[in-house]
Amino acid sequence: MNIEINGIEYFVEKDRTINGAIYWLDDMSGDRGKFLFSFDLKKVYNFFSDYHKLSDIEKLIFKTANPILAKLKE
Repeated sequence: MNIEINGIEYFVEKDRTINGAIYWLDDMSGDRGKFLFSFDLKKVYNFFSDYHKLSDIEKLIFKTANPILAKLKE
């Protein structure tokens, strides 16, 4: 499924969607190496540069769905 968020086209793999809570996104511009995700398909976060911007609820959702990745940010 392709979607556009803030003028950037992303590919969302349905099988990488975790309980409908986190959507993993691939930037269609060809820029690789980013761990991009969204909770609502409106705002996009980069795991490495934006994790600190998550609300407490978003961090809890992320930690529940991705405990290994979340541990990197503790």
